[in-house]
Amino acid sequence: MNSSRKTVLYAKNFYLQQELRGIMDFARGHGWQLEIPQMYGLPGHVRNWRGAGLLTDTGYYTEKLHSEGVKIVGLSLDPKLVRNSDAIVGPDNRRIGEAVAEYYLARGYRNFAACEDVYGRDDAFAARVEREGFRAERIALPRYFRSPQALKRMAERLAQLPAPCALFCNNDWESVSALNAADLAGIPVPDGIAVVGVGNEELICTTSSPPLSSIETRLYLRGLRAAEELDRVMEGAPPRDEPILVEPGQVVERASSDFFAVGDRQLRKMLEYLRKHAASPVQVAGLARRFRMSESKIYRLFRSGIGLSPKEFLTDVRLNLARTRLVDSDDTIVTVAAECGFPSPGALFELFRARCGQTPADWREANRWK
Repeated sequence: MNSSRKTVLYAKNFYLQQELRGIMDFARGHGWQLEIPQMYGLPGHVRNWRGAGLLTDTGYYTEKLHSEGVKIVGLSLDPKLVRNSDAIVGPDNRRIGEAVAEYYLARGYRNFAACEDVYGRDDAFAARVEREGFRAERIALPRYFRSPQALKRMAERLAQLPAPCALFCNNDWESVSALNAADLAGIPVPDGIAVVGVGNEELICTTSSPPLSSIETRLYLRGLRAAEELDRVMEGAPPRDEPILVEPGQVVERASSDFFAVGDRQLRKMLEYLRKHAASPVQVAGLARRFRMSESKIYRLFRSGIGLSPKEFLTDVRLNLARTRLVDSDDTIVTVAAECGFPSPGALFELFRARCGQTPADWREANRWK
């Protein structure tokens, strides 16, 4: 490898902490001089760049820079950027939309809505629920600035949606606006409307009210892959013809979507009870005594209502609890297993290997902010 120090510019319309961390970790290990300009005046900074490489999500001056020999890796599918990049590394937007739709479908939702976006995530979400015979309403939002007037209009639009409704937002910032609009409209979250965002930006998700569920887009891995690609082409390797799309992780469930949209009141009460007591040993016999119902009827209710047995549902709840704890805390695997209802760390390990294809430690490494 060329031992000379490579100067690289990371220039974006807005910075994502996890993505930047992946790039910085690579830069430190490969002798890069990484420059990160302020977003204010970004076009001018890019225009005057004369370093070896550029990581960017915008098409600003990329044609000019590329013609001058600057190696470029794009972090979005901006058409101008695609034409003038040596490689593209981005999220698999189709799979993001589908995965959130599948998350909601598994929780019994029949009413859906998606915030419009330019990436096609809303189209993928709508197409996935349509395959199950449902329809997703579209909601147009101002892309960045949320004035009080815009928030009021958004609240009025959310109030028109049938309840309970499953809302998919394009990113975590947009999702917080949706939560604020729901509060303004007096719509309970998640009982009246559930909200799931994209990106799982930890600071945003854990400080919103209520805490926000969000699908992991593996930003750290995307940053790392983008840096690897830029280093590869700066070393003389040929450009890539096709974009590298990073598949999303799981929906990290928090209070904004912690709800099952089932019609049977008894079933809903049992689901809520199991969620609340997931960390404790729970048996169907105990459930039958508590709700004064035969075990066979409980099995029928669960199968007809959510397509799962009580044990399968409880396993899903415990797995989601463990995923959230692994991302949001520094607790040991032993502690996570015990406090999420698993009989042993080995049981948690085996479930993660079966469902996620990774150990709990590997999943935490891939999905949390570093």
